[in-house]
Amino acid sequence: MGYKLVRDSSMIIQTFCLLSWLIRTEGLEKYSIPVDTKHDALWSDCSAEVGVDHPKLLFSDVRSEPRVVTVGSGQTVYKTITYSPASPEAPPVDAIRATLTQRYHAFDRTWVTFIKVPGVDECSEHDGTATDAHGHVDGPLCPLAGGDSAELLSVHAPLNRWTPFGLYRSRQVYREGLHGEIIGCVDMQFLYCNTDQPVGSTTCQKKTNDPSSPLSSRTLH
Repeated sequence: MGYKLVRDSSMIIQTFCLLSWLIRTEGLEKYSIPVDTKHDALWSDCSAEVGVDHPKLLFSDVRSEPRVVTVGSGQTVYKTITYSPASPEAPPVDAIRATLTQRYHAFDRTWVTFIKVPGVDECSEHDGTATDAHGHVDGPLCPLAGGDSAELLSVHAPLNRWTPFGLYRSRQVYREGLHGEIIGCVDMQFLYCNTDQPVGSTTCQKKTNDPSSPLSSRTLH
């Protein structure tokens, strides 16, 4: 099951998981929030967090358009991946799998995982056939020789109207092949709000007149 299929069904799973979280709090995962108020994109290389000191995949120019996802806007995520093997004589990598994890920052306090998909074939997902609204081509990612880079993009349809407003994050852990070593990790955050927000915002502006309400920043429409 690829990410293109996952993103179409994720809103149903998301709603179920969030409702379940309201009923019981077992199994919550807590993560730090890397906040960069100087740049539009909130992202980090998470290789060290998954035990990789010298990643082979290096990430750059990770961004979301629009910067803040709003009702009906859709989203295109861009990133550049550079292959940096330990040896310059290493053969090109031609099989890359990724575990994709989506999380929601519930009540601006706790990260809740609402979907996790292992073993996504990234070479097939980014095979050089997709384009964005500007005509930019997605990849191809594979094969990727040492020192070479691939510019990737993922186009997402507008979110379901019942999707809660707030901060979301997407973590992708890459492996060489299905069961090979971890070769890279990238973690990106983005806001989903009713309207655009100032650069550096990590919460949506309040939507009710009661500032003490824990749900005031993500009223559903």
